[in-house]
Amino acid sequence: MTDANPVTPWSSVGYLVYKRTYARPLADNRTEEWEDTINRIITAADKQLGVGFTKDEEQRLFDYMFHLKGTVAGRFLWQLGTS
Repeated sequence: MTDANPVTPWSSVGYLVYKRTYARPLADNRTEEWEDTINRIITAADKQLGVGFTKDEEQRLFDYMFHLKGTVAGRFLWQLGTS
């Protein structure tokens, strides 16, 4: 991450929609947070889709997505990185 204390600029409704629709369950009875979802997507883009991001490209994509400047398709938010 690039920020010391990053804060995603969610609206109250935006965060609720994200948690309801795209956050995957985790092993400890929690659901993902936005940072977890982005990391899942970036990892899966390389492993499942063979994208081949450089470390710099991964960091820039993470920053764009974390700060809601851009994202992948909703179906990727929901499914990419899962079996």
